[in-house]
Parts: sequence; C-alpha cells; structure tokens
Amino acid sequence: MDARTPPLEETAVAEMAASDAGEKLNAYGLARQRRERRRKVVRGAIGIAALLAVWQTTSIAYDLELILPPPFAVARTIFDTLTLNTERWLYGPNIYEHLASSFVRAISGFAIASALAIPLGLLVGRSRTVREYIDLVIRSLYPIPGIA
Repeated sequence: MDARTPPLEETAVAEMAASDAGEKLNAYGLARQRRERRRKVVRGAIGIAALLAVWQTTSIAYDLELILPPPFAVARTIFDTLTLNTERWLYGPNIYEHLASSFVRAISGFAIASALAIPLGLLVGRSRTVREYIDLVIRSLYPIPGIA
C-alpha cells in the first residue's frame, strides 16, 4: 500500500462525514428558504392589513364615505353583486351576462391579433425586405404600453 493513499476505512469515514455535512447543509438551506417565504407572506399580509386599516380610518374619520367608501362597504357591495342579492344590478339584469360578453370580446380580439401577428412576425424574422418595410411601424409602437 502506498504511503500517500489513506486506508480504506478512513476514506469511507471521510465520505460518510462529507455526506452528513452535505445533508445538514441542504436541510439548513431548505429551512432558511421556508423561513424567508414565511417572512415574506407575513410581512405582505401585515402591509395589506395596514393599508385596509388606513383606508377604513380615513374614509370614516374625514366623512368621505360618498367619494371613498370604506373597504367593508366595498366588499359587501361586491359580495351582493356577485351573489345577485340586490334587487336589480345597476347595468342590467345580471353581471354574469356582461362578464360572458366581455370574455367573448377579449378572446376574439386575442384570436384575431394572434392570427395576424404570428404570421407577420415569422415573415419579418425570415425576410429582410419585409423587415425593412415593417420595422419603423413596429418601433413606433414600442412606447405604447402593452396593457393598452
């Protein structure tokens, strides 16, 4: 046996110790991630609760209930509207009919935009001539926010 190579038992013990250390380090990392995630959730919940408390207090203290209704009144109105507890909804017979028509308009707009934009994008990416004609138009649309 060479003097530089450690005996087999020492190598096995060293590997087991390294494995145990790696497992402990991994467990520590997972525990730390859980603590950070819990901290973020708790702090976010406290921030939302503080915002709602300030909103409620401001609305009542300054008698702004007509312009800035308190959050509990807003929540009650939303619940009544969605469960159809009101006599008649402000804009028609049923909020769900309006939601369905809005959904149909949004999906049809997305379908039309996709049907036009995907082939045009492929064409612009493939052909230099088309890219030279369309590039200025595309660049002029960059400042418009995507939500618009």
